[in-house]
Order: sequence, then structure tokens, then C-alpha cells
Amino acid sequence: MRAIVKEVGEDAKDVLRDRAVASCALITEHDERQRNLVDVWRWIARGVRRSCEVQLCSGRPSYAATFNRDRHILTVYIDNAPEALANPLGARPLGLLIHELAHWKEQEDEHGMGFHADSESVGGAVAAFLLEHADEARERAGLKVGGGK
Repeated sequence: MRAIVKEVGEDAKDVLRDRAVASCALITEHDERQRNLVDVWRWIARGVRRSCEVQLCSGRPSYAATFNRDRHILTVYIDNAPEALANPLGARPLGLLIHELAHWKEQEDEHGMGFHADSESVGGAVAAFLLEHADEARERAGLKVGGGK
């Protein structure tokens, strides 16, 4: 695929960046679930020493989230990640958060071996942080201590 994209003279990252800008709108006023997602993920990112702002957009690019390394902004495209609104601590949402926090460090290949090694480290850090702060995590996410809603 890369060879085809290079042959037509466009960089895949530019194509994806243009698609995100063209089709998604920043959400500036959050409802309770949106505010909860932003707060919980910002808290986790800070807890694993990858502080970043979390912003939400509506629209449907071809991905669920992006990370702007220069500005340390994680953007969640909520139309593609509804599970994150339902439970910011769910398995899929945390997987998405971990993936994006792995982009916090510059890698030679954005999804190469270094990236995957770093995402494993971030995943371990997130798991350890959530275990250490389990009751606070549940409270922040609006979950009961027993794990139910």
C-alpha cells in the first residue's frame, strides 16, 4: 500500500490528516459522559507520566483517535469510539488510550517494533496505575466499587 501511495505522490499521513480536518468538528461543550471520558483519560495519562489534553470530535474519519505529539493532544472521534463514552475504563477504550499514549514518544516507524514495545510498556503502566488507584478509578468513571453501574 505504501508503494502505491508514494507512486501517486501523496504521503499517507497527509491524506489521513486532511481527512480528519475535513470531516470532524471539535466538541467544545461536553455532556456528562463526554466530560467524564476527558477527565478520566487525562487523569490516567498524567498518572503514567504521559500528560496530554484530551479533546473530543464528532465525525467519522477512518480511525477512532489520533495523537498530536507536538501539542500533546489526544483527540477521540466519539462517533467511532462510542464504547469510550459508555465506560472509559472498558477493555476497548483502554486499548485505544494505550495505543494513542504510545504515540507520545517519537518512533522511527510510527507503528513499528519500537512503537509496539512502547505500547506494551504503556499498557503495563496503565494496568499498574489502575490497580494502585482502583477505587478512585471506579469513582471517576462513575462505576460502583463492586464493578457494576
